[in-house]
Amino acid sequence: MKTLLVTTDFSEHSRTTLRVAAALAGRLQGRVVLLHSVPIYPASEPLTTVDVGLSEQYEVSKTKLDEQAETLRRAGVLVETLLEGGSLSELVRDAVEEKAADLVVVGRTETSTGWLAQLLGNQASDLVEALDVPVLMVPPNAPVAEFHKILYATQLEFDEREILRQVFDLAKMLGASVQLVKLDVPFEPNIHRDKDYVADIERTFAGETYELLRRKAETVSGGLSDAARDLGADLLVLCSHHRTFLDQLINPSKARQVLLQSPVPTLVFPLERV
Repeated sequence: MKTLLVTTDFSEHSRTTLRVAAALAGRLQGRVVLLHSVPIYPASEPLTTVDVGLSEQYEVSKTKLDEQAETLRRAGVLVETLLEGGSLSELVRDAVEEKAADLVVVGRTETSTGWLAQLLGNQASDLVEALDVPVLMVPPNAPVAEFHKILYATQLEFDEREILRQVFDLAKMLGASVQLVKLDVPFEPNIHRDKDYVADIERTFAGETYELLRRKAETVSGGLSDAARDLGADLLVLCSHHRTFLDQLINPSKARQVLLQSPVPTLVFPLERV
């Protein structure tokens, strides 16, 4: 993860997102591409109004973007800025390809309104599914910018070894410990024997230090949020799998609930692209 694409809306919470991005870039020895989307005016507006309004908004946005970029540079981070007009979700997809980004970092707003909240609430799972790279969602007022304890939500219903390899590699770069948690949720399908997947993990990662925990929960989203709090996790990691119905996390609406409820930054890997 050497190129981090970080979105900003210049809100107070964006400072938290920038702090997390700066910490990650420093530990990973990577660079940040800082992206802001300027909304496009409706076509019904008079042309002169559009031109003047867009020009003024662009200049204001450029000033704010440069200020945030300078904050990152003072923290020792290599930064490039992108100021574009249009849909943020489309701009993110284009920028990932253009800048060869291997991680997207977005902030989560406290309210259910606003354009960024709409992106995260209604399009988060679509964004994760569309991208070839992991997405990190940063909640408001994230307590820390350093990651010392990673909690990985294992499903034990398919081969997760490639994801786990990346999790352990990331933990080494961050200097973090790793815990695996398996939730026992009522009415959740349990088609395959957990012990078979546990045995595969133990064989593959015999040289790694980790702990595998089981917890009972009423829902996946609530259970993971509680686990993150109870275990003192700094980073929650899960994978989104879109080709099977076997787990609640696979359902985009369930994955979205986890993203919107998690008290800590949440890293989502698109499993089928690993």
